[in-house]
Amino acid sequence: MKCLEIINMNELLVWKRSALWRKKGFWKKS
Repeated sequence: MKCLEIINMNELLVWKRSALWRKKGFWKKS
């Protein structure tokens, strides 16, 4: 099973998403 790999991928996606939000200024609102 590759549960750990899936978790790491999800964390990467969340990190990338939050980075994009910070650039757009949405991160401060939330």
